[in-house]
Amino acid sequence: MDNLVLTAFAPTPVTLHGFDIADAVAAITVKLVGYTEVVRCLHSRLGEDAAVVLFGGLAKDRPYPGSTMVTTHNAGISGLVKTLAVEIAPHRVNALHPGVVGDSPRWRDVPDHRRSDAPLPSDSSLWPTWPTPPNSCSATPESTATT
Repeated sequence: MDNLVLTAFAPTPVTLHGFDIADAVAAITVKLVGYTEVVRCLHSRLGEDAAVVLFGGLAKDRPYPGSTMVTTHNAGISGLVKTLAVEIAPHRVNALHPGVVGDSPRWRDVPDHRRSDAPLPSDSSLWPTWPTPPNSCSATPESTATT
């Protein structure tokens, strides 16, 4: 494998007052636990010059209303990069934390999230959903090639 880029995301648009433990656990599981598990399963397949890139998001530094878990797990990516770099050295591990593209389908119909007084959208259909991640990888690398 030449490189590994991880971009998974479980949107959890919730304010502190509307905090939902199940949604919070799902978001952390996808972003931090999931990224760690994918690297664990695939690091032995990385080529000599391969690198790992983890995507977080700018919400780690610029929270917006409803970003409690998004901000938290994106900040956690920074710590995960440091420990993975030690664990899988000499392979490089980096993170990208892009900002929002305001006219993308993901954000087009969401109120201006950059304003501290912006209401959180009540229509959950504005927040995309993704399939549930698969179970943990098998202990043998051959079986992970098809998952």
